[in-house]
Amino acid sequence: LSSLLLLAYLRKYRLDQELQAAHQQQLMRIANHDALTGLPNRLLLMDRMEQGLARTLRQGKRIAVMFLDLDNFKQVNDLHGHDAGDQLLKTVAERLREVVRIDDTVARLSGDEFIILIEQVESLEAVDAVRQKIQNTLSEGLLIRGHPISVQVSIGLALFPGDGDCPEDLIRQADARMYEEKQSRKSDPHQA
Repeated sequence: LSSLLLLAYLRKYRLDQELQAAHQQQLMRIANHDALTGLPNRLLLMDRMEQGLARTLRQGKRIAVMFLDLDNFKQVNDLHGHDAGDQLLKTVAERLREVVRIDDTVARLSGDEFIILIEQVESLEAVDAVRQKIQNTLSEGLLIRGHPISVQVSIGLALFPGDGDCPEDLIRQADARMYEEKQSRKSDPHQA
């Protein structure tokens, strides 16, 4: 009888340990990923940027930080509802993941803002090619809840080294350049 009790206790102990480990994993996922898109959130992005900057210093390469903002996103919510806006954000997240390398990071910063972290940048031409792929894949138009939606994105770029030496500076610089692009598009109707 005591062996059966011991065996039952050990099984329950193992099950409790497995449940605790699964719970820990779930908490880590919630803490580090955006609930809507499943992309890394700001916390995980900052950690990856810190690690990437350290690697870059050792390897002598560059890092590109792209700050993306969906133009006129509020109109999608206003015209089609917040569910359509949420679906649009999920679809954009999927498309962004498809156009970057597996080692690059696509993160959702907030609302309709995304960051793409590209490590081991070989040339500015390679970064421009990624920018062009992003614009092409999003400009193809999306079908969201039966409604065709055209997406235009403003993209700002910052490079390390050169545009900052910490994640916050690089994001701030990329954000400023994204805003400049958005403003120049508004003032030049031929760019829109």
